[in-house]
Amino acid sequence: MKIPGNINSTTADLKNTSTAVQQNKAQVAPKAPETQSATAVEDSVSISEATRLARDVQAQLASFPEVNADRVAELKQKVQSGSYAMDSYALAGKIVMLEGMIPEQANGPKSES
Repeated sequence: MKIPGNINSTTADLKNTSTAVQQNKAQVAPKAPETQSATAVEDSVSISEATRLARDVQAQLASFPEVNADRVAELKQKVQSGSYAMDSYALAGKIVMLEGMIPEQANGPKSES
């Protein structure tokens, strides 16, 4: 196949164009990264009431003193041997007190009896 025109001049033109493009690329300053100011989309997190309650309980638990391992071992031995005397009225009173500290929302829906 015969190509009309001077092939050498066309090849030279392509080389010149290629060289000019490379030089222009070198002269152009690189773009600064675009900042996401006014058009940025903010991420948001929604924490449920149960999660807030759990976080509050964890914070309260962290404020309690460390476990006294010696006292736990002593009570465990008494329970296993049957010599541990428990005041059931005092225990029931503490359970009622603790239930009173739990918000109504955490108890779930009340059943109608």
